[in-house]
Amino acid sequence: MKKSVVLFSGGVESTCVLYLKLLEGQVVYPVYVKCGMPWERLEYVKATELWQETKRRFSKLMPIKVLSLKTYHKKYKAIKTEEELFIPLRNLTLLTAVAGYALSKRAESIGIGSLGLYPFPDNNLAYLKEV
Repeated sequence: MKKSVVLFSGGVESTCVLYLKLLEGQVVYPVYVKCGMPWERLEYVKATELWQETKRRFSKLMPIKVLSLKTYHKKYKAIKTEEELFIPLRNLTLLTAVAGYALSKRAESIGIGSLGLYPFPDNNLAYLKEV
């Protein structure tokens, strides 16, 4: 049986990845990564509500695992502009954070959603084609 770890924030991108893996019949381990951002409390509440609704339909959806990173904590307490939101290597950092967990679950893949709408340099199609 295929297993996947999915970086899950409850947003459009991560929810789509989560559902695609579940619809493929995979066992899915959602992971929420806390980095100390101001919006995380509300985001996690909404992600949990969405997880609860999804769990009713999919028995192969495992509980949300929460991992904490202190990488950006102090610098991003007061974000005022999009430029201040710049997080170098954001997606790579998130993927690296969950790699050990994925290995412990013997997952075949780690899913991450990316629409390319946010101001992270590693969050657009041009960047992904380069790597």
